[in-house]
This record gives sequence, C-alpha cells and structure tokens, in this order.
Amino acid sequence: MPVDEIEKDPDAFTGTCVHMWGYIVQWDANTGACSFRAELAGRYYQDWFEYDGNNYLAAGDLDSCPELDGIDNNDFIEFWATGAGALTYDTTIGGSATAALWAIEKIALLKKE
Repeated sequence: MPVDEIEKDPDAFTGTCVHMWGYIVQWDANTGACSFRAELAGRYYQDWFEYDGNNYLAAGDLDSCPELDGIDNNDFIEFWATGAGALTYDTTIGGSATAALWAIEKIALLKKE
C-alpha cells in the first residue's frame, strides 16, 4: 500500500486491514504507554531512511498492551492493523500534526536499532 496515499487521506483507510512494516520514530510520555509514531513501508527495509509518512499506531486498551513488550523507540516492526482514520495531536513544540491512526491487531519485532 503506498504510504503517500495514506498520508493524503487517512480517513479513506478507516476499516481497512493492512500488513505493513515500520520504523518507530517516537515512543515517549507524549505518545503514551501503548501507542507510538512510526514511518511505514509496504515491505521490509533494513535502513530507517527507507520508511516514510507520519503514522500513529495504538495497541491494547491503551493502558495494557503486552503485545508491545520488548519493542522500543527506533525498532523495526512488522504489523497487521486496521485503519482508524486521522488523528490530530499536539506536538512538543506547541503546534499540531495529523497522522493516520492504526489499531494494531498483531505486531512483531524485526530488528533493534
């Protein structure tokens, strides 16, 4: 699935199930315990710069997410998820950004960076 299509219209992918690969770019107190920002690709790449887009992935009930155990910031992942539309969030520099929101169904750690 082309990442640029997702970025242009995240709401068009609501309810769509995808199998994609990603590189986690932000997972901290701002994103929460069970959600993170990632750049995605339609296949696995070994280098972070091959991934693109601003995507927000969430797992579990947002308080408990054992499927994310062992996965951290800057990790490479493979996942299956369902599109949940667009999410607008506050940035750490005081602005806002919009990203595609994905509900993780299954996730696997591929490589630690």
